[in-house]
Formats: sequence, C-alpha cells, structure tokens
Amino acid sequence: LGVVLQQLGRSAEALSHYRRAIALSPDNAEALNNLGRLLVADHQYSEAATTLQRALSINPDYVAALSAFSWSSSSDWEQAARVADEAIGLADRAGMAALRDDIRNRQALYQRRQMYRLP
Repeated sequence: LGVVLQQLGRSAEALSHYRRAIALSPDNAEALNNLGRLLVADHQYSEAATTLQRALSINPDYVAALSAFSWSSSSDWEQAARVADEAIGLADRAGMAALRDDIRNRQALYQRRQMYRLP
C-alpha cells in the first residue's frame, strides 16, 4: 500500500504505511528500502542513510537499497561515488543492466555536481 500511495504522490501516508510495515516486520529489507527511498526523495538524507544501512545489513546484495544509499550520501561526494561503484558491480553480477545504467547516470551527475559544486 505504501508504494501505491507514494506513486499517487501521497508521501505522508506512504511514510506512515512503511513505518507500520517495519514495526510489524523489523527485518523486512524491502520495506526498509521503500522507506529509505521515500526519505531520500524528501531530502531526509540522514534518516534515509540509517534506514538503508539497516536494509543492507539484512541483505548486503540488495542492489536497489545500495543504489538508494548512494543518493542518501549525496552530500559526501566521495562516499556517494564509492557506494555507486559497489552498486554498479552488484547490478552487473545480478544481470540488472537497466539498474546498472541508472546508477551510472546518477554517478555522472554526482561528478558534474562536484565539479561545479552544485547542491
């Protein structure tokens, strides 16, 4: 339900549903990833990073969570690039070419932002 609400632009309601899902199942890496991605979209990077790290501690090969974690690190360009490189490698090994390419595009954006010191 949280995913549908988020797609409908009802972020506050989606946030509530993600948190409820995690309260019921604290080791649900998918729910943690969904919450983390929503927090990244809402520019709540610190909480997003903590949430996504929890998802990755449960499933270290969760490419989508690793990709989102690289976004949560966007204020630390070096860390974002390292995490993106790791996500690219995992996506390659998992045969997820579209996700790999998306992460590469984000990494290029990080590099341009760093070069021009954009937020």
